[in-house]
Amino acid sequence: LPLNVHLRSMAAPMKPPKILKRWYLAFLALAVPSCFVGGVGLWSGRKTGVWSTRSADIFGHATRTQHASIESVVKHPRLPVWPAWFGIVYILMDLLGKPGIAAKLEDRFGGRVCPMIFRNTESTDPFLLVAHHRHSFFAFDPFRYLFRFLLPEGFPAHPHRGFETVTYVLRGGLVHRDSMGVKKSYGAPKESTGDGEDAAVQWMTAGRGLLHEEMWRTGDTWDSSDQELFQIWVNLPKRHKMVDPHMQMLGVPSSNLSANQLGALPTEVHERGPIPVAQPSKGVTVRVVAGEADEVSSPIETYSDLAILHVSLEPGSSWTWPKPVGWTCLLYTRRGEAIVADEKLPVHHTA
Repeated sequence: LPLNVHLRSMAAPMKPPKILKRWYLAFLALAVPSCFVGGVGLWSGRKTGVWSTRSADIFGHATRTQHASIESVVKHPRLPVWPAWFGIVYILMDLLGKPGIAAKLEDRFGGRVCPMIFRNTESTDPFLLVAHHRHSFFAFDPFRYLFRFLLPEGFPAHPHRGFETVTYVLRGGLVHRDSMGVKKSYGAPKESTGDGEDAAVQWMTAGRGLLHEEMWRTGDTWDSSDQELFQIWVNLPKRHKMVDPHMQMLGVPSSNLSANQLGALPTEVHERGPIPVAQPSKGVTVRVVAGEADEVSSPIETYSDLAILHVSLEPGSSWTWPKPVGWTCLLYTRRGEAIVADEKLPVHHTA
């Protein structure tokens, strides 16, 4: 029989400052299939679930387990970059016992990345890695142009083979180029607040292999930009390791900057429309990146039975997702705090 996993939103302890008046709970959850509670999430395997939260953002995924209980809660290292000096300030605040303030400043101004590498792939398969990026590029930052000599503003050409990369953009965007002839710009509108309402997804299946690069969409020389995204690596089953490379897109149709072929057949690019959204109850919003939740399904085609959900919970609200026996879940708090299986999940922690 299915079990119940409950996610509840915690009441706000005080009136939030004006700049944070829309502070809410959001999770990223990964599962097979997947669900989001108050944020974004990935799941593998099914079990009935209910989560409760305070205003927050959470990232997570589920994989196969027998019980709807928390195995561990950890905080992965957050590395300073883009702009690195902001990230260093946040790290000092963490060391001084002010992680909540550091998290709010990071959400507002950017400056860190949190790579979550799953060592026990038997329990997290098909999910290999999740990285939470939050960056800002300021036109009048004098250190930015010096830093460019050390680190490009993005990820220059590099190879992928045998797995998929899922890029979920909440703020800003990227310019993609690959060895199969595709060059595209995708992401959220410039005025996006990062709540997921106008987010974009690139689901790239590397298959038998390709070279690609992803550079931050920073605009013109004197433009400033905010950037926030999650990147998830999804392993391909053995029988599908050598499929042809292709891409699926969700959100506002991406712009094709170049149709030039680089001596090969162009990568297939499939526009799947907007990210499906469910609002099962007051104060709860579930964005279904992949899989199914609350009778809403994503048009993304996957090689494994999985789901990726972005769940946002307003303070005091809760959400239940039916997760079958034999599935495990990973949750990450992007903003705020949550209660999962009677345990508190603080901001920037993974369960």
